[in-house]
Amino acid sequence: MNKSSLRKMLSSSKGLGVSLWSQVQNRSIEDLWRDVKGGLKSIIDEPRTVVLKIEEKSPWLSRQILGVASNIMEPFTIGMGLNVTQLAEDHCEVVLPDIWRNHGNGRQIHPGALVALCEFAVKSYWNQYLHSNQTNIILEEFHFQRISKPQGLLKAKYRLTIGDREWLLLRLRSEETVTFTSSVSVYSEEGLLVAEIDLHWRYKGQLELPPARQN
Repeated sequence: MNKSSLRKMLSSSKGLGVSLWSQVQNRSIEDLWRDVKGGLKSIIDEPRTVVLKIEEKSPWLSRQILGVASNIMEPFTIGMGLNVTQLAEDHCEVVLPDIWRNHGNGRQIHPGALVALCEFAVKSYWNQYLHSNQTNIILEEFHFQRISKPQGLLKAKYRLTIGDREWLLLRLRSEETVTFTSSVSVYSEEGLLVAEIDLHWRYKGQLELPPARQN
């Protein structure tokens, strides 16, 4: 990307673009790209740390950052349009759009896209608490139960009680390998249950966990 392209991209955002352009027009593309790479590295290595700095001012932006981190760590999901719509201490919700990239036969959502959606929801949740450079989260197997036709926009809901979360974090402090099962439900835009998927994980790497989130 050259400066002309960058200027056009920023200009399309009107007032925000003008403000950003005024800040970058005197800097070299190399400097700008170095800043971008530094920002991406921070998101990948320490998504939770980045989020903690901004979530009080912009919960929406904090969800987007965690989504970006999950996308970067899982290149397969790029282009699927996955969007974290809710993120809290006891749940995470992610939307999968009805686009060609996610279709199988008959314009139904492909089963692989459903599994990727649920995996994305679980990882987005745990990115709040685990440093990605300290753990290796492996999906070992899954059980898929289709309830109804997976068509249109879909939403994955992953819920975990705070007690279960703390139990798992306690085990991660003392054990090098931890196995855990996450149950995720997928709903249609109308709220109908489409599928239930159990994901069986293995967490490797004993953790020195960061400080607890401040409520």
